[in-house]
Order: sequence, then C-alpha cells, then structure tokens
Amino acid sequence: MAEAPPSKSCKLDLGAPKFSPGGFGQFQVELSWHLTCDSVKELATIFGFPPAKFDRVKRDSLEFVRLLVAEGVITPADISTLISALKSINQAGIASTVQQSFDRNRITEIEKEDLDVLLPELQRKLSVFVKALKKGFSRRYSGVRLIPFLYGTWYCVNDIFVESKLEVFDNTKQKQDPSRRTSVTSRHEIFTRSLRENIIIVEGEPGFGKSTLLLQFAYDWCTSSTQSPLKDVDIFILIRLKEINDTPTLFDAIRMLLPDDLPLTSQDIGDIITSGHWKVVIALDGYDEYLGTEERATDIDRITQGRILTDCIVVITTRPSCLPKLQSPNASHFKLSGFEKQMQEEYIDKAITFSMTTRRGKEFTIGRLQENVILWDICQVPFFFATFVHMSSISAGKQELNSVTSYFSFMLACFFSHLGSKEVADTRPIAPPTTTEDPEQRRLIAKLAFLGLAGKEVKLRWTQADLIQQLGQSCYNRYINAGVLLEEEHRTFQAVSGSHADSQIVVETYARFFHKTFQEFYAAYHIAYLAENQSVEVVKNILSKLDLNDLQYVLRFACGLRPTAARLVQTYLSTLGDAGRKCSILCLMEQQGVDINETVAYLCRNAVTINNRDSKFLQRSKIQLLHAASQRNVISVSHLSLIDCFRAVESNRESLLLSSGLQLPRLDTLQRLNINFGIGGDLRCIAGAILDYTARCASLKYLELSVLPFFGKSVLLPWSFEVNGTLATLHRQNCIVRWPDCSMTHVGFRVYVKWRLNLLSGKWEDEDNGAEMTETYYRQVASLLEIQV
Repeated sequence: MAEAPPSKSCKLDLGAPKFSPGGFGQFQVELSWHLTCDSVKELATIFGFPPAKFDRVKRDSLEFVRLLVAEGVITPADISTLISALKSINQAGIASTVQQSFDRNRITEIEKEDLDVLLPELQRKLSVFVKALKKGFSRRYSGVRLIPFLYGTWYCVNDIFVESKLEVFDNTKQKQDPSRRTSVTSRHEIFTRSLRENIIIVEGEPGFGKSTLLLQFAYDWCTSSTQSPLKDVDIFILIRLKEINDTPTLFDAIRMLLPDDLPLTSQDIGDIITSGHWKVVIALDGYDEYLGTEERATDIDRITQGRILTDCIVVITTRPSCLPKLQSPNASHFKLSGFEKQMQEEYIDKAITFSMTTRRGKEFTIGRLQENVILWDICQVPFFFATFVHMSSISAGKQELNSVTSYFSFMLACFFSHLGSKEVADTRPIAPPTTTEDPEQRRLIAKLAFLGLAGKEVKLRWTQADLIQQLGQSCYNRYINAGVLLEEEHRTFQAVSGSHADSQIVVETYARFFHKTFQEFYAAYHIAYLAENQSVEVVKNILSKLDLNDLQYVLRFACGLRPTAARLVQTYLSTLGDAGRKCSILCLMEQQGVDINETVAYLCRNAVTINNRDSKFLQRSKIQLLHAASQRNVISVSHLSLIDCFRAVESNRESLLLSSGLQLPRLDTLQRLNINFGIGGDLRCIAGAILDYTARCASLKYLELSVLPFFGKSVLLPWSFEVNGTLATLHRQNCIVRWPDCSMTHVGFRVYVKWRLNLLSGKWEDEDNGAEMTETYYRQVASLLEIQV
C-alpha cells in the first residue's frame, strides 16, 4: 500500500524529528495504517483533490495523510471532517477506530507548550533505557558458546570475531553485471557508506555469521569502540526475530529485552524511539526465521514497507532465499560470502590459543583442510570452519569428510561421544548411559524437526513441556546434554484482564535446535526413514511441502544419508525444471557409493553454467558433475557456459583454470562450450591455448568466445591463426569456432557480426556471407576496444 519515502543520502545522520512523542504526529502514522487503496481513492474524490495531487499519494497512505494535513482536512484540534467522510463511504468501523486513536494521541495547546518541559523527562528515561540495554547486551555478547557440548565454556564475541568476506551490491547495475558486487574491507562500511534509504539488508547462507556480526555490532556500541561508527549512535537495539512472533508490537518486543522491574513501559520506549531527537539503529536478526502473521500486518511488515521508523537505521539479516519485500529498491544490500584462508588463520589465532589447553598448531589444522578439497570448500562457511577447528583440537584421529552430510554426521558423533565427559555427565540424567546416538530417539527428534519445517505451522522452537511430552524426558535430556538442543528463557506479554494495557510479562522455558541447520539435518533423517518405509507417492507428497529455496539443505542431507532417499529426491527435483537443477547438482555431491549415472545424464542434457557468482563449493560440484559424465564416456554433456570465471589455460592444455582457483579438466563428451569474458578485453595471447584445449575435448562441436551481451562490446582475438595440428584436429571434429563481434560504427549504430573461423585458412569469415575479415576492419574493432595492434 504505502510507497517508500523519497530517497535521501545519509550515513548515520538521522536528521530532524518528524513527529513529537505521541501527539498529532503519532496519530497520523496510526491513521495511515487504516487507510486502504480504495478508501484513499474515495476520500480523494470527496475532498476534491486534483489528479496531480492524487497521483502523488494514491500508493502511499502516509503521504495521503500528510496531504490531509496540508489541505486542512485534519488538524491537531479537529478531525470531524474526516470522520464524516469515512462514514459516508460506509467505513463507520474505521471512523470509530480513527476517532479513538485521535483521542488517545491528542495534545492540547497547553500540552504542546509543555513539550519543552517534557523533553528533560524523556531524556531521563533515555538514560535508564540505554543503561539497561547495554547491561543486557553485555550478558549476551559475553556468553557466546562455540561448541554446543562444551558446557561452562563461554566467550566474549570480540575475542573470537573475525571479519569474514563481505560484499556490497550496486542496485543500479544489472544482475548479470560482474561489477555489481564489490568487496568491502570492514564491517564498519555497512554504516559508513552513503545510504539512500534507512534499511540495510545483510544476506548470508546458513552458518555465514549473520547473528555473530550483529552481536559484534552490539559490542561495538556498548563499548563505544573508537573504530566503529556506532560510537555516535544514541540507541542500538538488537532483536532476534524468531523470538517475537507472538509479541503484539515491536516496542513490546524491545521492552522484553529489559528487566521486569525497570520503570519503563512499551509506550515510553515508543516515545523515545519515535521522538526523532536521537540517532537510533535497530538490528533485526533472522528475517528468514520470522513467521509473522497472515491475518494482519505486523510492525516488521510496516518497517519493510517504509511506513514506520523511517528516521531509524534498520539492519535486517536473512538468508538469500528469504529477502524481505521492500517498497523501495534503494535499500543498501550486503552479502556475507565466507571465510578465506587468511580469515581462517586469524580465527585459529584468536579462538584456539586462549580457549583450548591442548592447542594444535595452526599449520596442522589448515593442512588437514588442504588435504581434502571438499572439506576445504565446506569450511569456507564460518560456522562449519569454527566447529571443525574446535573439534580437531579435542578429537584424535583422521576422518574422511567428503560431503556436507559426512561432515555433519562426524560433528554430531563428536557431540554424543562427549556425553560421558565430566562436565556433561553432571548436567542431566539420561538413559541408556551410552555415548552414541540412540536410533529410536533419533527417529523421534527427526520427525519433530521435519514437522517444524514443513508442517502446517512452521516451528523453530517449542516449550520445554511440549518437547518433553513429544520426545520423553530421557530423549529430551540426551539432546540437551549433547548440545543439539538448546534451552532459552522466553518472555511474552500475557493479558491479565483481557486488555493489553493490563498485560504482564510471563517467562517460559523454550528449547530449539542449536542452529537451524541442525534442524534441517534431522528433518532429512525423517525423509530418509520415510523413503525406506513408505510408498513413493507418500514421499513425493512430503517433498512437495518443502520450500526448495529455503530448505535446500534438507534435500542435500537426505541424499547423503540414504541411497533410497537420494533416488526419490533426484526424481522429484527432475520435475522442477531449472529450479531443481542447481539443487540436484548439490544433492549429487552428497551421494556416496551409489549409481548416479541416471542423474548425471539428466543434468547434462541441459546447459550447465559455471558463474563467477557461484560459491566455490557449487563450482566444484558442477565440475565434478561434468568430470563424472566425461569419465563414463557414454554420457554426453550438451552445453557448458563459463560466465566471467575463466582465468587461463594450464600449460599442459589439459585443463582450464578458473578465477576461483579450480581447474576444469578436459571433457571428452562435451558438445558445446561458450566462454563469456565479462566486459571483454585482449585475448590474443591466450586464444591459441584455448583452441589447444578445445581440440583435446574429443566430442566438441562448437566453441564461442564472447562477452556478456548487455555490455555491447567484444573481446579481441587474433586476426588470423597459424594453420597447424590444432586447427586440423578441430576440422576433423567438424567443430565450429565463433567470435560474435558487437561493436559501434563511426555514426554510433551498433553492429553485430558473427565471425566464424575457417579452420583450413585460419582466417575469420562473416557467417552470413562468407566474406573474409579485412585487416582494416580488424584495426577498427581494436580501436573501438582501445587496444593497440
């Protein structure tokens, strides 16, 4: 309904206040909540607003309210004209609600004169508010537990925090543009970059450190870190969205962060935040875990729609598959992209040195990772890397970890193997007293995990009583002790006499999985059990309930746990077209020791694309898929596109080197190869080597060297090639070598010529008329590309 406010460029300068606490300004905001598109249109007609004014406000109810103020329809003293108009369009119910809002927020002339007197009182409340926030955040950032089963071992976030790879999106550029994402050197740039809107999105895959980043921001603010721009912020608020699904308002959620006996109400907090007198940053953690409600818009919805708190900087973290739908495309957008080697070494230096008495060398740990390229890719995810490092420092032996599933299985085995240690044994009684996972108990928690993700109602946490009832006390204790489940106190508002105004805070113990990925792993076990014990149709129906974007790990884990489940999952994914193909490739890499020919053949029938935007793990998975097809010699790879990820040809001409450092081996069953070079450039030095590699791909029939189409330029290849054995081989293979040339003429018109290499003469010929490229034309192309020839 509401359109985002006009773009503004700011850093952390939140500007002058728009509305005073409560009062007429607050009434205007509340009025905008009740106006629909239809009611705005009807009211505009009644009040005779000209089309020019109506066009400006028809999609933004708050802007319409401002127009009502400007036209004198509503004033701080009188809204009777609006009330009459609402009743005339059969909106008596809304008219009554609006009148109540006006009466509740009304400030008399005398009260307005007293605002200068009220401000010192608001400042006193601010001091109490900030002190309580910092005390609460201090407990949170000082109580980080890295390994679930290490009871009594807590860390300060600043002692273990390491800057991970961070990128920023340029929303003015097309998604295919490689330069749309650029690296950011520090987390501080999230706030210091010029902001066109007040909302900042930070996306990251599971385990990439979104929550840890926000906790570090809380530390920066509480300690007034001199390097952090947050030192200039008056109020910083961090809220875990999964904890406020049943909270009436955002201000109620903030109140629950504070001690029960603190002399501040939700209204006081709202007055402080919306006053506009102070710089406010609100961090909302885990939008992908926020359930909200379908019945009504919540405060979180209103924030993303630009309807409330537009003078506050709002940071929202989420998975890429669950980005909030913003009214404006101008929100700042960042992406956490993982841990590189330098970051991994820094983490070991910080976390292992002072936290483990049996520290092993950094070189040894990094060496173990480098020995296993699959494990190395997995550990680009910060959470996986941190867990591996700590498990390595306390676990003997060497494990074969060649998939995400095997990694998680090893990790959970470590958790349960420590049930016999003293610090865990003293927690809660369990039966039987073994240090391995009980299969029957695993079935119980697997079903619970699955229904929580794919049931009628998404559940990421349960009350302690409910969970004990479903699992049994012994099972519950075992998973709590192992660290798979985590207990938390949750505070909610409970009405005393049916009125929210008379509500009180109730504290209840809840339990959740230590990380959402743990819940996804156990949900996959449920699919594996069903695949072995239920009909194919039952399993297909279960799979159809999974959100492919959000719950990809569930399917990948299921394929790694049971061959039966893998076959059913891959069959299901094959019905989803392009949407299922990427997931299918990742699932394939989880399947160990099973026949994968059918899946490989299906995936290779369609074009396979390796993009510079793909994660290294996904790139490696695609390369393994292509290599598997090539090794079998009976599975044809129809089409491979390399998008802005080519770096060089290896000296033996048997493989291509990608910008990620991975190698693409010779593919004997590849039919067609397209290499796109981003924004173009001079390829004269490496073109011959590319042809040498092509000639070694025995089945290749087509090679095209070009740029991404929207750039409208070209690469520069040699004017001619020496007629040699490479060209002769390509001729015997009936291979077509093309060079699409998209250039500009001297009068500014775009010319697109498809050049085809004559493999007998080594010259380029126009594909349409067979005319040979002249040296003059070649020099013109080079000149347009600003390349000296």
